[in-house]
Amino acid sequence: MIINLWDIHGQAVAYIDDDHESIFMHDGTPVAWLSGDGIYTYRGKLLGWLSEGWIFDRHGKCVLFTERAQPGAPKPFRQTPNDRGEQGLRPSRDVRETPLKRRERSVVWSLQNAQSFFTN
Repeated sequence: MIINLWDIHGQAVAYIDDDHESIFMHDGTPVAWLSGDGIYTYRGKLLGWLSEGWIFDRHGKCVLFTERAQPGAPKPFRQTPNDRGEQGLRPSRDVRETPLKRRERSVVWSLQNAQSFFTN
């Protein structure tokens, strides 16, 4: 089952694919993958964590949320997702960066939008 990821504005901007590992932007661009609760770029850089339905950046701030996100930052009204674009080919995965100590979860939204989070 595909899991939509909504941003601070309630837009479905990305999703976790059926494999429960690959993350794509809504236009079909592959941007990251999950290993445990860590989120990594395909070059192996740790971006943040997935916990209780929230994606947190490296500072512990909320970036995106799923339909089942537990309490956290105030969630906006979720808008109906547009049709997803055709999935691009996933790049090969580089060696993962050594995980950082996970930051305390915040109930504050990150200043990063989804696009800058995944390309940072």
